[in-house]
Amino acid sequence: MCEAIRKGFGRIFISNSTSIFKNLAYEEYLLRTTNIGEGGQVIFMWSNKPAVVVGRHQNPWLEANIPFLKEYNIDLARRHSGGGTVYHDRGNLNISILTTTKSHCRRRNLASISKALNARFAVDIVPTKRDDMELQPGSRKCSGTAARITREKSYHHLTLLIEADLTLLSAALKSPFRDCIRTNASRSVRAPAVGFLKQDDSSVEVHTARDVLVEHFASQFEVRDRSINGLSGPFLFLASLCL
Repeated sequence: MCEAIRKGFGRIFISNSTSIFKNLAYEEYLLRTTNIGEGGQVIFMWSNKPAVVVGRHQNPWLEANIPFLKEYNIDLARRHSGGGTVYHDRGNLNISILTTTKSHCRRRNLASISKALNARFAVDIVPTKRDDMELQPGSRKCSGTAARITREKSYHHLTLLIEADLTLLSAALKSPFRDCIRTNASRSVRAPAVGFLKQDDSSVEVHTARDVLVEHFASQFEVRDRSINGLSGPFLFLASLCL
């Protein structure tokens, strides 16, 4: 059971970078350096150019079609969190929610995000028992999630498929060596059906979904500064929020 998160310190960061390596590095930087405080949250959102991202304990040769990635110039990266392999591109919005470990709760996050998106767009997103999200009808997976938990701070991050080339996605994640590699590495659980928000509401764009979620997260705090301030490198500090 997740305890209710108390209102407190909050920040929202939006990345201008489309590099999976820079965005994963900055996510880890936020985890290691930000003093979140009890009841606080840090939100980080970004989109990448095409990339396949494997979980911390996975074998990339088992999870991805590496020759295909090389041919189509698709990046391959490993993240710090566990979980399965995912495909990213500019039609995908990545969301990372950093809290204290005591306040960490995937189900609360997914319920909150799905409620905000369902209220704004003509979609029916439902969290699952596996801590993913699906589009109904059809139980089409539109979001995969994973977490990194440390002693004091944790993050829960997720993908949100807004628009996708499902043929390319499937090809990138179909290893030709899947049946001939013996390993103790964690294996991804393949979804029987995959969907994206634009299938159900053609008005949804990555930037509109992002803006809805920015307002949703911001509504949980008193906004003190909503100006766009440049950070070092390609990142923007969107808002400092505090109650």
